[in-house]
Amino acid sequence: MTAATAFKIGFSVLGAFGSVSGSRKSAKAYQRMGDMYAQQGEEQLSYNQIAAQQTEARGQMSAMEETRLAEMTASRAVAVAAAGGHVQDIIPLLADIDGEGMYRASVAMFESETEAERLRFEGEQARKYGYMQRDYYRDLAKAEKKRGIAGAIGSLGGLIP
Repeated sequence: MTAATAFKIGFSVLGAFGSVSGSRKSAKAYQRMGDMYAQQGEEQLSYNQIAAQQTEARGQMSAMEETRLAEMTASRAVAVAAAGGHVQDIIPLLADIDGEGMYRASVAMFESETEAERLRFEGEQARKYGYMQRDYYRDLAKAEKKRGIAGAIGSLGGLIP
């Protein structure tokens, strides 16, 4: 075997090793990237679930405040009617005030529940997107490993007469 042939074999083996080694590093980087996307999706889901619970709590507080305001308004109406001597006219007014208070409390609850549901949906979408990206990057990692093997075979292929 001549020195030129030995160099050719040595460089071919080094090229094959470098091809496989480089593709493995790239594949690991793709896998880390995919795992990062999946983790971010899970974290976003968790954050959105907490935000949804907080939104529902704010809605409950708003509903209680609307009920309290309706009760205060009704109390004031009774006091004004009693002072003016028109107690018999107060019953329909109290019913209207009570109905308005219930309506406003219901609207506050509905709005908060709608917002909470939107937050939960967005969290689920972020989670699904994260896993979709993870799968995509895993596929890239598999392709990169195959590319490295193909490159190694190509490097060694020049040695076959």
